[in-house]
Amino acid sequence: MADVSIKVLEEPTSRDFLTLEEAQKRLGMPTTGGDPAANELLQTQITDASAIIARLCNREFAKTTVAETWRGNDHETIFLRLWPVKDADVFGIGGGLGIWPSPPLAPGSFELENHTGKLRANGFGDPVTVTYAGGYLLPDEAPDDLKAVCLIVMRSSRSEAQRESVEGIRMLAHKESRVIFFDPNTQKTATAAAATGGFGYGAAVDAILPRYIRRWA
Repeated sequence: MADVSIKVLEEPTSRDFLTLEEAQKRLGMPTTGGDPAANELLQTQITDASAIIARLCNREFAKTTVAETWRGNDHETIFLRLWPVKDADVFGIGGGLGIWPSPPLAPGSFELENHTGKLRANGFGDPVTVTYAGGYLLPDEAPDDLKAVCLIVMRSSRSEAQRESVEGIRMLAHKESRVIFFDPNTQKTATAAAATGGFGYGAAVDAILPRYIRRWA
């Protein structure tokens, strides 16, 4: 198993899978006017849901420029950790970081499977450092299925927040007296039920997210 380390050279401009307007349209909300506080909350929910998806997949989705160094690689192929990768976004392959920023390498000097980040080149050394920009330019390049997952996570969070605001509230009455209290056992039961199986967001999410997870190298 190769040892891989990544040095970030340029942070992404956005990690959100959806724009505010996209989320409003898909949730059936007005896209103009509206409550500024509600719009701010929705934007926060977009960012939170996008971060949850990245954590579930254990990867960065937003297009980021990095220097990725592999040590102990005994194969002729490297699977870059940030994918997809365009040919023009591979800036250097060698034993060091080289000059950054630098012009892209000539396409004929390496073989790259763009949608997976599978890279082959002549004479990989050890260690080898690949300087490149990989991932999606979010939110514009976000795949439609990831946008859908983002909405599912958002709806789940919104429903959970609404449910928690009333769930577990109990009232005891005796004659004219009323005592209202919160029953923590109800919350524990609901949480345990929601945590069973898959990613915890339903069959659609369980079917979509595995294709974005790298399970080798």
